[in-house]
Amino acid sequence: MHVLATNPELYGTLIEAQAIPLFITLLSHENSDIVGATLNLLQELTDVDILNESVEGAEQLVRALLDARIVECIVASFATLNETVKDDADALHNGLTVFENILDFHPAFSQDCVQHGLFQWLLKRATQRGTFDGNKMYASEMLALLLQTSDAAREQLTAKVDGMELLLRALASYKRHDPTSLDEREHMENLFDGLCSSLLHPPNRKKFLDGEGLQLMNLMLRERKQSRESALKVLDHATTGPEGKENCAKFVEILGLRTLFPLFMRTPAKEHVVAVLAALLRSCDEESRQRIMQKFAEHEHEKVDRAVELFLKYRGKVDKFIQRQNKENTTPADKGDGDKMREYLDRLDGGLYTLQNVTLLLSDICVQLNSARQRAIKLFSMKVRQEKLSAHFIPILSEYAENLGETADEERRRIDTFIARLNAAEKAERKQ
Repeated sequence: MHVLATNPELYGTLIEAQAIPLFITLLSHENSDIVGATLNLLQELTDVDILNESVEGAEQLVRALLDARIVECIVASFATLNETVKDDADALHNGLTVFENILDFHPAFSQDCVQHGLFQWLLKRATQRGTFDGNKMYASEMLALLLQTSDAAREQLTAKVDGMELLLRALASYKRHDPTSLDEREHMENLFDGLCSSLLHPPNRKKFLDGEGLQLMNLMLRERKQSRESALKVLDHATTGPEGKENCAKFVEILGLRTLFPLFMRTPAKEHVVAVLAALLRSCDEESRQRIMQKFAEHEHEKVDRAVELFLKYRGKVDKFIQRQNKENTTPADKGDGDKMREYLDRLDGGLYTLQNVTLLLSDICVQLNSARQRAIKLFSMKVRQEKLSAHFIPILSEYAENLGETADEERRRIDTFIARLNAAEKAERKQ
């Protein structure tokens, strides 16, 4: 039967011969060797390179497997395998590879994975306490993939079991201890990626808050272990947008600013630190906002200096990206809306996202604190010989506002306020 895996044009004949129902029956065989041999065969038949050789045959095979409820049958077969036995562990790995192959060829398969038990199995296996092994890493990789690509997976994470608690508990083991190998490091990153994706579903943010996820991330930031940068990324996802308001308030309450600002002044990557600070200023109440403003005023405005430094760094990065983009661009001069949006999204990835957050941060500080404003003017005058803040900030703020979604009226009003106050301050200075 393995010979068929090199001849995908024969898959139609295989299906006509009713082989798929036979394979499904063998998956429930009492002899685990036969289950393992069947999973090995299915893994070879669904190999991505083979599927892409004959799209027609591949589509027939995938459709037949889905009709035979392949997800439920393979997940059920996992229960008969003893992973302490190498052959059984290899068989389980082959079963996971079957799922990965089908997902790669047919992304809509993620719906079946969520509906028919694979997602819940992956969640439990990836967060299982005890020995780390290859299958645990593979489970976390597929769990992260489903959470990244499927709304249904993000919803189910906390629907039937408290998946948020399982993820946080699994990650807590890396609070004071680094992974012991590169594979385990990848496993940890998979769990963090899955957690970040889960927070795109607003109800999961409340679960994260109630499960003391903020406290865990804050402790990770303090410990300076390998988990620190990923913890920052989680904070970014937890605090961003209107849905992050409660998390923003709680982060200030647990004295997170004491942890965050030293990172703003030093390593690690500033992108997430700046995004979290911008979210805090956007969503916190006035008392918490004043605490943040005081941080920017203290120590002779050293944090304003750092913000201006980051602004110039990322503006330079975006300018270089645009120059490179213009050289490579072959689209016509009269670009459609789709082309313009793609270019804008590319620029966000090329540094514009962080530049926007730094600009929001500086704009808010400079319209609230006159001393911070004067410090920023002095720095811009020294570094780029252009002291007008409006010339630096307004083009970025305007483009940001233009690309906000239809429901972001409150944020647009906030940007309009920044622009009006920047212009008003400069007008008043000219009169003086």
